[in-house]
Amino acid sequence: MQKEMMWALLLCLMGWGTVLAQEIPSQQYDLAMAKGVHLLDEKQYEEAIAVFQEALVAKPKDRQAIYSIGVAQRLSGQYEAAYTTLKQVDTSFEKVHFDLGVAAYHTKRYNESVAEFSLAEPLSEESPTHQATIHYYLGLNDLQLKRFSEAATQFVRAIPLSAELATGGYYHAGVAYYRQKIWDEAKDAFNEVIEMSPDSAMAQSARAFLKEIEIAATKENGAKGKRWNFLTSFAIQSDSNVVLLPADAPLPNGIANQSDIRAVVVLQGGFTFFERSRFTGVAQYQIYQSLHKELNQFNVQSHDLGLILKRQPFDFAYHFSDARVDSNNYLQTNLLQVAIDLIKNPIRTTRFEYRFSDKQFVNSIAFPNNSDRTGTNNALGASFTQTVSDNGVKVNVGYTVDKESARADDWDYLGHRADLSVRAPSAIFRDFFEPSLKIEGTVRLYDNPSSSSSTQEKRKDQIQTYTLTFTHTFKKGLSGSLSYQHNQNGSNINDFDYQRETVSINAIATF
Repeated sequence: MQKEMMWALLLCLMGWGTVLAQEIPSQQYDLAMAKGVHLLDEKQYEEAIAVFQEALVAKPKDRQAIYSIGVAQRLSGQYEAAYTTLKQVDTSFEKVHFDLGVAAYHTKRYNESVAEFSLAEPLSEESPTHQATIHYYLGLNDLQLKRFSEAATQFVRAIPLSAELATGGYYHAGVAYYRQKIWDEAKDAFNEVIEMSPDSAMAQSARAFLKEIEIAATKENGAKGKRWNFLTSFAIQSDSNVVLLPADAPLPNGIANQSDIRAVVVLQGGFTFFERSRFTGVAQYQIYQSLHKELNQFNVQSHDLGLILKRQPFDFAYHFSDARVDSNNYLQTNLLQVAIDLIKNPIRTTRFEYRFSDKQFVNSIAFPNNSDRTGTNNALGASFTQTVSDNGVKVNVGYTVDKESARADDWDYLGHRADLSVRAPSAIFRDFFEPSLKIEGTVRLYDNPSSSSSTQEKRKDQIQTYTLTFTHTFKKGLSGSLSYQHNQNGSNINDFDYQRETVSINAIATF
Protein backbone atom coordinates (compact mmCIF):
# COMPACT_ATOMS: atom_id res chain seq x y z
CA MET A 1 0.00 0.00 0.00
CA GLN A 2 2.82 2.39 0.97
CA LYS A 3 4.57 1.54 -2.28
CA GLU A 4 1.47 2.37 -4.31
CA MET A 5 1.04 5.73 -2.54
CA MET A 6 4.68 6.59 -3.20
CA TRP A 7 4.21 5.92 -6.92
CA ALA A 8 1.03 8.05 -6.96
CA LEU A 9 2.82 10.93 -5.22
CA LEU A 10 5.73 10.68 -7.65
CA LEU A 11 3.41 10.79 -10.67
CA CYS A 12 1.56 13.78 -9.21
CA LEU A 13 4.79 15.69 -8.70
CA MET A 14 5.85 14.88 -12.25
CA GLY A 15 2.51 16.19 -13.55
CA TRP A 16 2.82 19.42 -11.62
CA GLY A 17 6.32 19.81 -12.94
CA THR A 18 5.07 19.50 -16.50
CA VAL A 19 2.35 22.10 -15.87
CA LEU A 20 4.82 24.47 -14.28
CA ALA A 21 7.20 23.95 -17.19
CA GLN A 22 4.41 24.91 -19.60
CA GLU A 23 3.20 27.90 -17.55
CA ILE A 24 6.60 29.54 -17.16
CA PRO A 25 7.18 30.11 -20.95
CA SER A 26 3.55 31.19 -21.30
CA GLN A 27 3.98 33.78 -18.55
CA GLN A 28 7.23 34.96 -20.11
CA TYR A 29 5.45 35.33 -23.47
CA ASP A 30 2.52 37.27 -22.02
CA LEU A 31 4.76 39.59 -20.02
CA ALA A 32 7.04 40.20 -23.01
CA MET A 33 4.11 40.95 -25.35
CA ALA A 34 2.53 43.36 -22.85
CA LYS A 35 5.84 45.14 -22.32
CA GLY A 36 6.47 45.31 -26.06
CA VAL A 37 3.08 46.90 -26.74
CA HIS A 38 3.81 49.51 -24.04
CA LEU A 39 7.18 50.28 -25.61
CA LEU A 40 5.48 50.68 -29.01
CA ASP A 41 3.07 53.19 -27.48
CA GLU A 42 6.08 55.05 -26.08
CA LYS A 43 7.72 54.95 -29.54
CA GLN A 44 10.72 53.05 -28.16
CA TYR A 45 10.90 50.85 -31.22
CA GLU A 46 14.33 49.23 -30.81
CA GLU A 47 13.51 48.22 -27.24
CA ALA A 48 10.15 46.90 -28.41
CA ILE A 49 11.82 44.75 -31.09
CA ALA A 50 14.12 43.19 -28.48
CA VAL A 51 11.23 42.42 -26.12
CA PHE A 52 9.06 40.94 -28.89
CA GLN A 53 12.02 38.72 -29.82
CA GLU A 54 12.03 37.48 -26.20
CA ALA A 55 8.35 36.63 -26.62
CA LEU A 56 9.21 34.71 -29.79
CA VAL A 57 11.83 32.70 -27.90
CA ALA A 58 9.20 31.84 -25.29
CA LYS A 59 6.73 30.81 -27.98
CA PRO A 60 8.56 29.94 -31.24
CA LYS A 61 6.83 30.57 -34.57
CA ASP A 62 4.09 32.60 -32.86
CA ARG A 63 2.56 34.77 -35.58
CA GLN A 64 1.53 37.55 -33.17
CA ALA A 65 5.11 37.90 -31.96
CA ILE A 66 6.51 37.81 -35.51
CA TYR A 67 3.91 40.36 -36.63
CA SER A 68 4.71 42.64 -33.68
CA ILE A 69 8.42 42.56 -34.53
CA GLY A 70 7.55 43.52 -38.12
CA VAL A 71 5.32 46.39 -36.96
CA ALA A 72 8.07 47.75 -34.69
CA GLN A 73 10.57 47.51 -37.54
CA ARG A 74 8.16 49.34 -39.85
CA LEU A 75 7.52 52.11 -37.35
CA SER A 76 11.27 52.56 -36.82
CA GLY A 77 11.80 52.97 -40.56
CA GLN A 78 13.49 49.60 -41.08
CA TYR A 79 11.29 48.83 -44.07
CA GLU A 80 13.39 46.11 -45.68
CA ALA A 81 13.67 44.25 -42.38
CA ALA A 82 9.97 44.78 -41.73
CA TYR A 83 9.10 43.42 -45.16
CA THR A 84 11.22 40.30 -44.59
CA THR A 85 9.71 39.73 -41.13
CA LEU A 86 6.10 40.32 -42.15
CA LYS A 87 6.42 37.95 -45.10
CA GLN A 88 6.89 35.17 -42.52
CA VAL A 89 3.40 35.76 -41.10
CA ASP A 90 0.62 33.49 -42.32
CA THR A 91 -1.58 35.50 -44.72
CA SER A 92 -4.65 34.23 -42.87
CA PHE A 93 -3.55 36.66 -40.14
CA GLU A 94 -5.46 39.51 -41.78
CA LYS A 95 -3.84 42.41 -39.92
CA VAL A 96 -0.56 41.77 -41.71
CA HIS A 97 -1.82 43.06 -45.08
CA PHE A 98 -1.82 46.73 -44.05
CA ASP A 99 1.69 46.69 -42.56
CA LEU A 100 3.04 44.61 -45.41
CA GLY A 101 1.52 47.13 -47.84
CA VAL A 102 3.38 49.98 -46.12
CA ALA A 103 6.66 48.06 -46.06
CA ALA A 104 6.28 47.04 -49.70
CA TYR A 105 5.68 50.67 -50.77
CA HIS A 106 8.76 51.95 -48.95
CA THR A 107 10.89 49.20 -50.50
CA LYS A 108 9.60 50.13 -53.98
CA ARG A 109 7.52 46.98 -54.43
CA TYR A 110 4.61 49.07 -55.70
CA ASN A 111 2.46 46.42 -57.37
CA GLU A 112 2.77 44.16 -54.33
CA SER A 113 1.88 47.10 -52.09
CA VAL A 114 -1.29 47.74 -54.09
CA ALA A 115 -2.25 44.07 -53.77
CA GLU A 116 -1.74 44.09 -49.99
CA PHE A 117 -3.72 47.31 -49.47
CA SER A 118 -6.50 45.97 -51.65
CA LEU A 119 -6.75 43.02 -49.24
CA ALA A 120 -6.60 45.35 -46.23
CA GLU A 121 -9.28 47.77 -47.47
CA PRO A 122 -12.38 45.63 -46.72
CA LEU A 123 -11.10 45.14 -43.15
CA SER A 124 -10.94 48.88 -42.43
CA GLU A 125 -14.59 49.85 -42.90
CA GLU A 126 -15.13 50.63 -39.21
CA SER A 127 -12.13 52.97 -39.00
CA PRO A 128 -12.25 56.10 -41.23
CA THR A 129 -8.66 56.96 -40.32
CA HIS A 130 -7.47 53.49 -41.33
CA GLN A 131 -9.45 53.76 -44.57
CA ALA A 132 -7.90 57.16 -45.27
CA THR A 133 -4.39 55.77 -44.79
CA ILE A 134 -5.08 52.89 -47.17
CA HIS A 135 -6.42 55.23 -49.88
CA TYR A 136 -3.45 57.55 -49.31
CA TYR A 137 -0.93 54.75 -49.83
CA LEU A 138 -2.84 53.40 -52.82
CA GLY A 139 -2.58 56.89 -54.30
CA LEU A 140 1.16 57.03 -53.61
CA ASN A 141 1.60 53.66 -55.31
CA ASP A 142 -0.45 54.80 -58.32
CA LEU A 143 1.74 57.91 -58.61
CA GLN A 144 4.86 55.74 -58.71
CA LEU A 145 3.23 53.46 -61.29
CA LYS A 146 2.25 56.54 -63.36
CA ARG A 147 -1.45 55.75 -63.01
CA PHE A 148 -2.24 59.40 -62.40
CA SER A 149 -6.01 59.29 -62.86
CA GLU A 150 -6.32 56.44 -60.34
CA ALA A 151 -3.94 58.26 -57.98
CA ALA A 152 -6.08 61.41 -57.97
CA THR A 153 -9.16 59.32 -57.19
CA GLN A 154 -7.48 57.65 -54.21
CA PHE A 155 -6.31 60.94 -52.72
CA VAL A 156 -9.77 62.46 -53.21
CA ARG A 157 -11.19 59.53 -51.23
CA ALA A 158 -8.64 59.93 -48.43
CA ILE A 159 -9.06 63.67 -47.83
CA PRO A 160 -12.50 63.76 -46.14
CA LEU A 161 -11.69 60.74 -43.95
CA SER A 162 -8.66 62.18 -42.14
CA ALA A 163 -7.83 65.77 -41.23
CA GLU A 164 -4.20 64.74 -40.64
CA LEU A 165 -3.84 63.46 -44.20
CA ALA A 166 -5.84 66.25 -45.86
CA THR A 167 -2.90 68.55 -46.64
CA GLY A 168 -0.83 65.71 -48.09
CA GLY A 169 -3.89 64.40 -49.90
CA TYR A 170 -4.50 67.74 -51.63
CA TYR A 171 -0.81 68.07 -52.47
CA HIS A 172 -0.48 64.65 -54.06
CA ALA A 173 -3.86 65.00 -55.80
CA GLY A 174 -2.50 68.24 -57.26
CA VAL A 175 0.57 66.39 -58.49
CA ALA A 176 -1.63 63.71 -60.08
CA TYR A 177 -3.74 66.35 -61.86
CA TYR A 178 -0.58 68.21 -62.89
CA ARG A 179 0.84 65.06 -64.51
CA GLN A 180 -2.38 64.75 -66.51
CA LYS A 181 -2.25 68.44 -67.49
CA ILE A 182 -5.61 69.03 -65.80
CA TRP A 183 -4.57 72.52 -64.80
CA ASP A 184 -7.71 73.84 -63.11
CA GLU A 185 -8.06 70.89 -60.72
CA ALA A 186 -4.32 70.97 -60.03
CA LYS A 187 -4.47 74.68 -59.17
CA ASP A 188 -7.45 74.16 -56.87
CA ALA A 189 -5.65 71.35 -55.03
CA PHE A 190 -2.37 73.27 -54.64
CA ASN A 191 -4.21 76.37 -53.45
CA GLU A 192 -5.90 74.23 -50.77
CA VAL A 193 -2.45 73.13 -49.57
CA ILE A 194 -1.28 76.74 -49.32
CA GLU A 195 -4.43 77.77 -47.47
CA MET A 196 -4.30 74.86 -45.00
CA SER A 197 -0.58 74.97 -44.21
CA PRO A 198 0.96 78.15 -45.69
CA ASP A 199 4.41 77.76 -44.08
CA SER A 200 4.92 74.06 -44.72
CA ALA A 201 7.33 72.45 -47.16
CA MET A 202 4.33 71.13 -49.10
CA ALA A 203 2.97 74.68 -49.46
CA GLN A 204 6.35 75.85 -50.74
CA SER A 205 6.35 73.04 -53.29
CA ALA A 206 2.71 73.80 -54.18
CA ARG A 207 3.66 77.40 -55.00
CA ALA A 208 6.42 76.10 -57.26
CA PHE A 209 3.93 73.83 -59.01
CA LEU A 210 1.55 76.78 -59.53
CA LYS A 211 4.34 78.66 -61.28
CA GLU A 212 5.08 75.59 -63.39
CA ILE A 213 1.41 75.40 -64.34
CA GLU A 214 1.48 79.01 -65.56
CA ILE A 215 4.62 78.27 -67.59
CA ALA A 216 3.18 75.05 -69.01
CA ALA A 217 -0.09 76.74 -69.94
CA THR A 218 1.87 79.51 -71.64
CA LYS A 219 3.89 77.00 -73.65
CA GLU A 220 0.72 75.19 -74.70
CA ASN A 221 -0.88 78.40 -75.85
CA GLY A 222 2.10 80.02 -77.54
CA ALA A 223 5.07 82.11 -76.59
CA LYS A 224 2.95 85.00 -75.32
CA GLY A 225 0.22 82.84 -73.91
CA LYS A 226 -3.17 82.20 -75.42
CA ARG A 227 -5.36 85.18 -74.62
CA TRP A 228 -8.03 84.51 -77.23
CA ASN A 229 -10.43 81.61 -77.16
CA PHE A 230 -13.21 80.71 -79.56
CA LEU A 231 -16.16 78.35 -79.50
CA THR A 232 -18.47 77.34 -82.28
CA SER A 233 -21.50 75.12 -81.87
CA PHE A 234 -23.96 73.72 -84.37
CA ALA A 235 -27.08 71.78 -83.41
CA ILE A 236 -30.10 70.19 -85.03
CA GLN A 237 -33.12 70.08 -82.72
CA SER A 238 -36.49 68.41 -82.95
CA ASP A 239 -39.05 70.23 -80.78
CA SER A 240 -42.54 68.87 -80.10
CA ASN A 241 -43.83 72.28 -79.01
CA VAL A 242 -41.86 75.39 -79.96
CA VAL A 243 -41.77 77.92 -77.11
CA LEU A 244 -40.21 81.36 -77.36
CA LEU A 245 -37.51 81.97 -74.71
CA PRO A 246 -39.15 79.72 -72.09
CA ALA A 247 -36.86 80.89 -69.28
CA ASP A 248 -38.52 84.32 -69.38
CA ALA A 249 -42.10 83.11 -68.74
CA PRO A 250 -43.34 83.37 -72.35
CA LEU A 251 -46.46 85.13 -73.54
CA PRO A 252 -49.41 82.93 -74.54
CA ASN A 253 -48.70 83.58 -78.21
CA GLY A 254 -45.07 82.64 -77.56
CA ILE A 255 -46.24 79.05 -77.11
CA ALA A 256 -46.68 77.63 -80.60
CA ASN A 257 -48.40 74.33 -79.71
CA GLN A 258 -46.76 73.07 -82.90
CA SER A 259 -43.74 70.89 -83.54
CA ASP A 260 -40.82 71.86 -85.73
CA ILE A 261 -37.18 71.22 -86.55
CA ARG A 262 -34.59 73.94 -86.18
CA ALA A 263 -30.89 74.55 -86.60
CA VAL A 264 -29.03 76.41 -83.88
CA VAL A 265 -25.67 78.10 -84.36
CA VAL A 266 -23.59 79.62 -81.56
CA LEU A 267 -20.37 81.58 -82.07
CA GLN A 268 -18.43 82.82 -79.08
CA GLY A 269 -15.12 84.57 -78.60
CA GLY A 270 -13.30 85.53 -75.43
CA PHE A 271 -10.24 87.59 -74.56
CA THR A 272 -8.35 87.10 -71.29
CA PHE A 273 -7.01 90.55 -70.55
CA PHE A 274 -5.61 89.70 -67.12
CA GLU A 275 -4.53 86.42 -65.52
CA ARG A 276 -2.75 85.42 -62.33
CA SER A 277 -2.91 82.26 -60.23
CA ARG A 278 -6.09 83.45 -58.45
CA PHE A 279 -7.23 86.44 -60.49
CA THR A 280 -8.60 86.35 -64.03
CA GLY A 281 -10.37 88.92 -66.20
CA VAL A 282 -12.20 87.90 -69.39
CA ALA A 283 -14.24 89.82 -71.97
CA GLN A 284 -16.46 87.81 -74.29
CA TYR A 285 -19.01 88.11 -77.06
CA GLN A 286 -21.56 85.54 -78.19
CA ILE A 287 -24.08 85.37 -81.01
CA TYR A 288 -26.92 82.83 -81.01
CA GLN A 289 -29.10 82.11 -84.04
CA SER A 290 -31.98 79.66 -84.38
CA LEU A 291 -33.58 78.87 -87.75
CA HIS A 292 -36.86 76.92 -87.85
CA LYS A 293 -37.97 74.84 -90.78
CA GLU A 294 -41.60 76.04 -90.63
CA LEU A 295 -42.13 78.48 -87.75
CA ASN A 296 -39.94 81.32 -88.97
CA GLN A 297 -41.73 83.75 -86.66
CA PHE A 298 -39.98 81.96 -83.78
CA ASN A 299 -36.47 82.44 -85.15
CA VAL A 300 -34.26 84.04 -82.49
CA GLN A 301 -31.04 85.98 -82.84
CA SER A 302 -29.28 87.02 -79.65
CA HIS A 303 -26.12 89.05 -79.05
CA ASP A 304 -24.39 88.92 -75.67
CA LEU A 305 -21.50 91.03 -74.39
CA GLY A 306 -19.91 89.90 -71.14
CA LEU A 307 -17.26 90.95 -68.66
CA ILE A 308 -16.13 88.31 -66.17
CA LEU A 309 -13.78 88.88 -63.23
CA LYS A 310 -12.62 86.01 -61.03
CA ARG A 311 -10.71 86.56 -57.83
CA GLN A 312 -10.87 83.41 -55.76
CA PRO A 313 -13.18 82.77 -54.06
CA PHE A 314 -15.31 85.43 -55.81
CA ASP A 315 -16.79 85.60 -59.32
CA PHE A 316 -18.20 88.82 -60.79
CA ALA A 317 -19.97 88.95 -64.13
CA TYR A 318 -21.85 91.55 -66.16
CA HIS A 319 -23.75 90.71 -69.34
CA PHE A 320 -25.68 92.82 -71.79
CA SER A 321 -27.84 90.87 -74.22
CA ASP A 322 -30.08 91.90 -77.09
CA ALA A 323 -32.58 89.33 -78.39
CA ARG A 324 -34.47 89.67 -81.66
CA VAL A 325 -37.38 87.51 -82.79
CA ASP A 326 -37.98 87.20 -86.53
CA SER A 327 -35.64 90.21 -86.98
CA ASN A 328 -37.75 92.37 -84.61
CA ASN A 329 -36.53 93.82 -81.30
CA TYR A 330 -37.82 91.64 -78.48
CA LEU A 331 -35.75 91.89 -75.27
CA GLN A 332 -32.73 93.71 -73.88
CA THR A 333 -31.23 92.52 -70.60
CA ASN A 334 -28.61 93.85 -68.21
CA LEU A 335 -27.45 91.10 -65.86
CA LEU A 336 -25.16 91.44 -62.84
CA GLN A 337 -23.99 88.30 -61.07
CA VAL A 338 -21.88 87.86 -57.93
CA ALA A 339 -20.84 84.44 -56.61
CA ILE A 340 -18.65 83.15 -53.80
CA ASP A 341 -17.20 79.67 -53.47
CA LEU A 342 -17.11 78.94 -49.75
CA ILE A 343 -15.56 75.57 -50.55
CA LYS A 344 -13.86 74.69 -53.82
CA ASN A 345 -11.63 71.68 -54.16
CA PRO A 346 -11.45 68.49 -56.24
CA ILE A 347 -13.93 66.79 -53.89
CA ARG A 348 -16.64 69.33 -53.25
CA THR A 349 -17.79 72.85 -54.06
CA THR A 350 -20.22 75.01 -52.12
CA ARG A 351 -21.34 78.16 -53.92
CA PHE A 352 -23.67 81.05 -53.12
CA GLU A 353 -24.85 83.32 -55.91
CA TYR A 354 -26.80 86.54 -56.34
CA ARG A 355 -28.17 87.74 -59.69
CA PHE A 356 -29.85 91.00 -60.60
CA SER A 357 -31.34 91.48 -64.05
CA ASP A 358 -33.04 94.47 -65.62
CA LYS A 359 -35.22 93.39 -68.55
CA GLN A 360 -36.65 95.67 -71.22
CA PHE A 361 -39.25 93.92 -73.38
CA VAL A 362 -40.16 95.61 -76.68
CA ASN A 363 -43.60 95.63 -78.31
CA SER A 364 -43.98 94.42 -81.88
CA ILE A 365 -46.76 93.48 -84.30
CA ALA A 366 -46.48 89.85 -83.23
CA PHE A 367 -46.24 90.72 -79.51
CA PRO A 368 -48.12 94.00 -78.92
CA ASN A 369 -48.19 93.65 -75.11
CA ASN A 370 -44.62 92.48 -74.71
CA SER A 371 -43.53 95.57 -72.76
CA ASP A 372 -45.89 94.61 -69.91
CA ARG A 373 -43.16 92.26 -68.74
CA THR A 374 -40.49 94.97 -68.48
CA GLY A 375 -39.03 94.97 -64.97
CA THR A 376 -36.39 93.51 -62.70
CA ASN A 377 -35.55 90.15 -61.22
CA ASN A 378 -33.56 89.44 -58.05
CA ALA A 379 -32.35 85.88 -57.48
CA LEU A 380 -30.44 84.28 -54.62
CA GLY A 381 -29.19 80.71 -54.89
CA ALA A 382 -26.93 78.09 -53.38
CA SER A 383 -25.43 74.95 -54.87
CA PHE A 384 -23.40 72.05 -53.57
CA THR A 385 -21.29 69.68 -55.68
CA GLN A 386 -19.83 66.47 -54.28
CA THR A 387 -17.76 63.63 -55.71
CA VAL A 388 -19.65 60.55 -54.54
CA SER A 389 -17.69 57.60 -55.88
CA ASP A 390 -14.17 56.34 -56.44
CA ASN A 391 -14.48 56.74 -60.21
CA GLY A 392 -15.35 60.44 -60.07
CA VAL A 393 -19.15 60.57 -60.30
CA LYS A 394 -20.31 64.04 -59.26
CA VAL A 395 -23.67 65.08 -57.84
CA ASN A 396 -24.88 68.68 -57.72
CA VAL A 397 -27.88 69.97 -55.79
CA GLY A 398 -29.08 73.56 -55.88
CA TYR A 399 -31.83 75.87 -54.74
CA THR A 400 -32.75 79.34 -56.02
CA VAL A 401 -35.40 81.81 -54.95
CA ASP A 402 -36.20 84.73 -57.26
CA LYS A 403 -38.55 87.73 -57.24
CA GLU A 404 -39.86 89.21 -60.48
CA SER A 405 -41.22 92.77 -60.43
CA ALA A 406 -42.80 93.77 -63.75
CA ARG A 407 -44.58 96.77 -65.23
CA ALA A 408 -47.93 94.95 -65.42
CA ASP A 409 -49.45 93.12 -62.45
CA ASP A 410 -49.83 89.90 -64.44
CA TRP A 411 -46.09 89.20 -64.35
CA ASP A 412 -45.05 89.76 -60.72
CA TYR A 413 -44.12 86.49 -59.06
CA LEU A 414 -42.09 84.74 -56.37
CA GLY A 415 -40.26 81.68 -57.67
CA HIS A 416 -38.60 78.67 -56.07
CA ARG A 417 -36.39 76.30 -58.04
CA ALA A 418 -34.63 73.14 -56.92
CA ASP A 419 -32.34 71.11 -59.15
CA LEU A 420 -30.37 67.90 -59.02
CA SER A 421 -27.75 66.79 -61.53
CA VAL A 422 -25.50 63.76 -61.81
CA ARG A 423 -22.47 63.50 -64.09
CA ALA A 424 -20.33 60.43 -64.66
CA PRO A 425 -16.84 60.74 -66.19
CA SER A 426 -16.20 59.15 -69.54
CA ALA A 427 -13.50 56.91 -68.03
CA ILE A 428 -16.27 54.70 -66.63
CA PHE A 429 -17.45 54.04 -70.18
CA ARG A 430 -13.98 53.52 -71.68
CA ASP A 431 -13.88 57.17 -72.75
CA PHE A 432 -16.66 56.60 -75.27
CA PHE A 433 -19.24 58.96 -73.78
CA GLU A 434 -19.94 61.01 -70.68
CA PRO A 435 -23.54 60.85 -69.43
CA SER A 436 -25.27 63.50 -67.34
CA LEU A 437 -28.78 63.82 -65.94
CA LYS A 438 -30.39 67.01 -64.66
CA ILE A 439 -33.75 67.34 -62.94
CA GLU A 440 -35.29 70.74 -62.20
CA GLY A 441 -38.44 71.61 -60.33
CA THR A 442 -39.77 75.19 -60.28
CA VAL A 443 -42.78 76.78 -58.64
CA ARG A 444 -43.81 80.32 -59.58
CA LEU A 445 -46.45 81.96 -57.43
CA TYR A 446 -47.84 85.07 -59.12
CA ASP A 447 -48.78 87.98 -56.88
CA ASN A 448 -51.93 89.22 -58.55
CA PRO A 449 -55.10 87.88 -60.21
CA SER A 450 -54.38 86.88 -63.80
CA SER A 451 -56.08 88.81 -66.60
CA SER A 452 -56.18 85.49 -68.48
CA SER A 453 -58.48 84.01 -65.82
CA SER A 454 -62.23 84.60 -66.06
CA THR A 455 -62.45 84.13 -62.29
CA GLN A 456 -59.51 86.45 -61.52
CA GLU A 457 -57.55 83.52 -60.15
CA LYS A 458 -53.92 84.03 -59.22
CA ARG A 459 -51.64 82.16 -61.54
CA LYS A 460 -49.46 79.29 -60.26
CA ASP A 461 -46.94 77.49 -62.48
CA GLN A 462 -45.33 74.20 -61.56
CA ILE A 463 -42.48 73.44 -63.96
CA GLN A 464 -40.61 70.15 -64.26
CA THR A 465 -37.63 69.70 -66.56
CA TYR A 466 -35.65 66.51 -67.16
CA THR A 467 -32.52 66.56 -69.31
CA LEU A 468 -30.40 63.55 -70.26
CA THR A 469 -27.19 64.17 -72.23
CA PHE A 470 -24.50 61.91 -73.66
CA THR A 471 -21.27 63.66 -74.66
CA HIS A 472 -18.42 62.18 -76.70
CA THR A 473 -15.02 63.83 -77.04
CA PHE A 474 -13.50 63.07 -80.43
CA LYS A 475 -10.25 64.83 -79.66
CA LYS A 476 -9.06 67.86 -77.77
CA GLY A 477 -11.27 70.79 -78.75
CA LEU A 478 -13.89 68.75 -80.61
CA SER A 479 -16.89 67.06 -79.04
CA GLY A 480 -20.44 66.04 -79.85
CA SER A 481 -23.53 65.39 -77.77
CA LEU A 482 -26.97 63.85 -77.94
CA SER A 483 -29.56 65.14 -75.49
CA TYR A 484 -33.19 64.62 -74.66
CA GLN A 485 -35.27 67.09 -72.64
CA HIS A 486 -38.78 66.77 -71.30
CA ASN A 487 -40.50 69.91 -70.02
CA GLN A 488 -43.84 69.98 -68.22
CA ASN A 489 -45.17 73.46 -67.51
CA GLY A 490 -48.24 72.83 -65.37
CA SER A 491 -50.36 75.93 -64.76
CA ASN A 492 -53.81 76.61 -63.34
CA ILE A 493 -54.24 79.09 -66.23
CA ASN A 494 -54.85 77.17 -69.46
CA ASP A 495 -52.99 79.67 -71.64
CA PHE A 496 -49.74 78.78 -69.88
CA ASP A 497 -50.22 75.04 -69.45
CA TYR A 498 -48.07 73.09 -71.91
CA GLN A 499 -45.49 70.36 -72.31
CA ARG A 500 -42.68 69.82 -74.79
CA GLU A 501 -39.99 67.34 -75.71
CA THR A 502 -36.76 68.26 -77.42
CA VAL A 503 -34.07 66.07 -78.96
CA SER A 504 -30.75 67.71 -79.89
CA ILE A 505 -27.67 66.61 -81.78
CA ASN A 506 -24.84 69.03 -81.16
CA ALA A 507 -21.25 69.51 -82.34
CA ILE A 508 -18.88 71.81 -80.45
CA ALA A 509 -15.41 72.98 -81.42
CA THR A 510 -13.12 75.08 -79.24
CA PHE A 511 -9.78 76.61 -80.13
